[in-house]
Amino acid sequence: MILHPRLQQLLDQHHLSLDLFRKCGRPPIGVREKRVAIVTELHQSGCTWAEMMEITGLSNGAIQRLTRATWNEASRGNRQESAIKVGRSRAGEKKPWLSEQLRVKWTTGDFDFHRGRVRSPEECAALRASWTPQLREQAAQRIQETVWGDPEVRDRLLFFHRSPEERARRSRAQSKRMQENPGKYLRGRAAWVATPKGTQDQVYVRSSYEKAAVAVLEAASEVVTYEYERRFELKTGKWILPDFLVTMQDGPNLLVEVKAAWVFNLPYMHKVHVRLRETEDLARQLGFGFAIWTEKELGNAFSAAA
Repeated sequence: MILHPRLQQLLDQHHLSLDLFRKCGRPPIGVREKRVAIVTELHQSGCTWAEMMEITGLSNGAIQRLTRATWNEASRGNRQESAIKVGRSRAGEKKPWLSEQLRVKWTTGDFDFHRGRVRSPEECAALRASWTPQLREQAAQRIQETVWGDPEVRDRLLFFHRSPEERARRSRAQSKRMQENPGKYLRGRAAWVATPKGTQDQVYVRSSYEKAAVAVLEAASEVVTYEYERRFELKTGKWILPDFLVTMQDGPNLLVEVKAAWVFNLPYMHKVHVRLRETEDLARQLGFGFAIWTEKELGNAFSAAA
């Protein structure tokens, strides 16, 4: 495609290369702002949509997004009205937004590429093996720099996730999940538990996982005593509360953290993993052992507690 002289002038003006301007996917930091400035300048000069597409080589949708034409209130209202009309005209159909021609193409498999190719078990295993802790840490570092390192992006994300509307929506969704599948989602029930071997007569555990851990500690003959959530000060000035500090009959004391197995699917830099690493470092400094107990390690005790 021949580079339009007007686009070349704007690229030079904003110190942007043609490759970055037309790059697909998420652009590097600062590139989107320059794209918006270039397209907006063309828009303000009186160019039509067709002329802007010819000059920039971008699609109509990209032009409208960059000029924020698709985000104004009038456009939102028009799209909502159109969607309502289409939905009412095809009420009861499985895919009411598809015309008859699109429905035929869907049936014949013309859109199968949207579904993606199903990977074999060997390919899935190779992908999981390639996702090393080093790559996880690098990905987490990039997120810290590109997302949380930008105050504007960070504040926008926090505003959304902490908004009363979003919190209420998540609360309703969790309540629905607990009603539909109580065996899976009602395991985090707190309760008072008697602890004859513990430093207290009873403790208020936060979940059925911790209740099962108490049963395991009480049944283990090698456990002399244990303390629930002793407070430890770290060298950084922070403090942590390991779930259990266990005194063993033979061998060093043991710091035990009780977690659900799905926790290990969280990102490497998630706050839960950070705290587990801090607890492990503390145990090493004190000469203690360290263990993480999930429902797999708790076994039958967890089934009884749940």
